[in-house]
Amino acid sequence: MSLSNLSKSDQEFALSLMEQAKTRKLSDKQLYWLGVLSEKAAALDVKEEVTTPISVTGIIELLRRNNNAKRPKIRFLTGDVEFTLSVAGSKSRFPGTVNVVTGNQWYGRIHPDGRYELSSRIDKQAHTAVIEALQAIAADPAKAAAEYGKKTGRCCFCALHLTDARSLMVGYGAICAKNYRLPWNVSELEKELLVKDLTNIQAFG
Repeated sequence: MSLSNLSKSDQEFALSLMEQAKTRKLSDKQLYWLGVLSEKAAALDVKEEVTTPISVTGIIELLRRNNNAKRPKIRFLTGDVEFTLSVAGSKSRFPGTVNVVTGNQWYGRIHPDGRYELSSRIDKQAHTAVIEALQAIAADPAKAAAEYGKKTGRCCFCALHLTDARSLMVGYGAICAKNYRLPWNVSELEKELLVKDLTNIQAFG
């Protein structure tokens, strides 16, 4: 825990708890506050190390392509953890921004200008993986969407299962490809090979 990032009062409180811990067992309440201060210091470490603004403008541009959905979504993976990018509604605190979440955990928001604002509650390692994934989506949406689809068997945009040969090969469905203006072409040979593979899987497991 780097105390230098904390306020003076928080530093003094943390130091007093740490000194007490050297000579006697801390109470549950003291351990709780030591944990709170530790998380706060770690979060400030993350913010301090991000010296240049993080921009993922490509994600904003991608979401704006879809005129058929009021609040389009994009799903992506970091390891085995699934995240969702969703546009905040007009009644939210930051309308038009894109929230980055997994389950009930909020990782940050992407502003309309593409700037990514990090949550102070997430540790550095988790942030690094998410930032890399966001930058990959922004740089090459089709590739990122295809990787998600091939790994999960679902379209990263609509979350529906991919069932036909071309969608499975490309990694996302035809309708979403049209809505987001992404390529949706594979050669006849690739389709034939895929159909054979799927047939063999179904026949032999």
